[in-house]
Amino acid sequence: MSAVLGARRGEVVALQWEDIDLATGVVRLDENYVRTADGMLLKDTKAHQMRRVSIDAPTVALLRQHREDCAARLPLLGVALGDRTWVFSAKPDMSQPRDPASLTRRYGRLVAKLGVDTVLEELRHYSATELLTAGVDLRTVAGRLGHGDGTMTLRHYAAWVGSADEAAAGVIGGRRSGPGPGRCGSVRLVRPRAGIPVPSRARHGSPCRAAGSRCRRRGAGPGPVLCAR
Repeated sequence: MSAVLGARRGEVVALQWEDIDLATGVVRLDENYVRTADGMLLKDTKAHQMRRVSIDAPTVALLRQHREDCAARLPLLGVALGDRTWVFSAKPDMSQPRDPASLTRRYGRLVAKLGVDTVLEELRHYSATELLTAGVDLRTVAGRLGHGDGTMTLRHYAAWVGSADEAAAGVIGGRRSGPGPGRCGSVRLVRPRAGIPVPSRARHGSPCRAAGSRCRRRGAGPGPVLCAR
């Protein structure tokens, strides 16, 4: 959930079933479970804003199975699963959110067994960098992470934004360049010279020399002729 949502660990453990819409695949993040000098406290998110984050079908399936398991186990303890039941809890009756620090410790033990040098917080960074390098726009990524605007996201992930921008330049360059005028796949604007009439086949949209191409005028009058496949 940390990787899929890009959420902070306190936001993940603060989830209750009423926050998850399995039918639409949307998770509401509006609380944060944190440790304070007075103990554990449930408060609003770090950005003081509620956000809704979409999740993929396999994650929905896992959550649905988790809910079914909880619904089958809780009656054995005399408790019914409800909308206010915590999604993740260390208590058998799911009556309290799991301590965020325990997630960090358990994840640390897991990756140590696998020989992977990482920490729980990097799942949030993984979510951000994967989305940015895949070309997802900065505003959408910032919204999923819970940043107030794209400024913080850009500051933290400028290198990945730059990488996506370079890829975008390659895409637009590939669209703009072609094998040359008059060949299949080319797109060019032909502007007639002064005093030289435009061929009638170009004026009337007759086929160009390139297979599958058509020449047509952009607008009325002696303007440029668009030659495109």
